[in-house]
Amino acid sequence: MKKVMVFGTFDGILEQHLKLFESAREKGDYLIVVIARDENVKKIRGEWPQLSEGKRQKLVQRQKDVSRAVLGYKRNKLKIIKELRPDIVCLDYAQKIDLNELKEGLSDMKVVPQIIRLKEIKDNE
Repeated sequence: MKKVMVFGTFDGILEQHLKLFESAREKGDYLIVVIARDENVKKIRGEWPQLSEGKRQKLVQRQKDVSRAVLGYKRNKLKIIKELRPDIVCLDYAQKIDLNELKEGLSDMKVVPQIIRLKEIKDNE
């Protein structure tokens, strides 16, 4: 079974989130969605999410392409990858993540999933 992992805030489910889940799910058999913790959203965006992390987790878990929705860790964002060991980590086209830094961090933890940056999906696709 090939496990795929994606990350995000998911403060309400938008059409683009559903397309992200579908696109990531096509890469494997089991989709794990990691939900950003409230305090991390505040640090990154400068404001609290509208929905609590628990509500966002439940909302994501109900989506048809999602096999499992989990909360990320507050301090070590890569720890969840080491813990759940996905075969593939899919990044949304717009996520601001340095791929080299991500690969280095995972390599230091002896975890080497395939990393795929998904293409932007247009509304008419």
